[in-house]
Amino acid sequence: MTENEPPKPPYFLVLEESGSGAHPLTISAAGRGAIPLFSSALSARDFLASTDFEADLTPVEVSVERLVQTLEAHRGLVEYVAHDPPPAEEGGAKVRMGKLSDLSDSLKERARNAAGLFDIGGPSSN
Repeated sequence: MTENEPPKPPYFLVLEESGSGAHPLTISAAGRGAIPLFSSALSARDFLASTDFEADLTPVEVSVERLVQTLEAHRGLVEYVAHDPPPAEEGGAKVRMGKLSDLSDSLKERARNAAGLFDIGGPSSN
């Protein structure tokens, strides 16, 4: 994966259960508000085990569609996504960050392009 390429599935978010439903965990990474996005349930659990969060948190695999919906719902509230942040005891470890809006736009574009591969009834080559 290149530096500018969005992460590939699977996607895991850490969700917090509350009276109003499930919401993604937000963290401060490199002094910036971010939604942590994990590539496996194990990396999400390792991260959570290293924290002192008191909320009821669960790693959940999400589809591309649900990830995009979640990112879109948090535009303006959180500016970044932290990809596979390391456990807290690995202090000083580099966290790969990207703008939430860029990831959301990239995933939507990827989905549009994939859908275009299967269009039927498009322009004729006659």
